[in-house]
Amino acid sequence: SRERKKAAALQEKLQLLRSLTHSHLSNTSIIMDASKYIKELKQKVVMLNQEIACAAQDSRSRQTSYPTVRMN
Repeated sequence: SRERKKAAALQEKLQLLRSLTHSHLSNTSIIMDASKYIKELKQKVVMLNQEIACAAQDSRSRQTSYPTVRMN
């Protein structure tokens, strides 16, 4: 039936989340652990974006600190 297919699809998705987060079998712990995992990933994205911005700033400051020589 349609409801069984929905339930099976949901269970499959929960098992996929469980494999990513190494959670216990309960649906509640899978969802809680997945939520925590997503928050950690978001924090990593913020940190990486900050590192990229710092590296870009360092690169720009190095480029402007050296005189440029033009050949005619």
